[in-house]
Amino acid sequence: MVHGDYKQGNFFYNPKNEDEVQVIDWQWTGPGLGTTDLVYLCVMALSNETVEDYENQVLRPYHGYLLEALGKGEADYPYGEVRRSDSKRQHSAYSHN
Repeated sequence: MVHGDYKQGNFFYNPKNEDEVQVIDWQWTGPGLGTTDLVYLCVMALSNETVEDYENQVLRPYHGYLLEALGKGEADYPYGEVRRSDSKRQHSAYSHN
């Protein structure tokens, strides 16, 4: 499931708890590769330095937070699966140009 428009303008923060955020989009949410939203966020909101070290600064933390949110462990969704998903997303993006 992907958000489809994962940018700062669609983030809604709880003023009483800055760690609580909801991501809302009024146009589209549907099936897809989760790393697509991750890359969209990188392009729209992250510094060049962070994006240059994408795997360590973005992809690995994404995997860790995803496992935590799902209450799962590395054995349930290995990091290699996230990398494969990201590779598919990259291939898909480049093949449409």
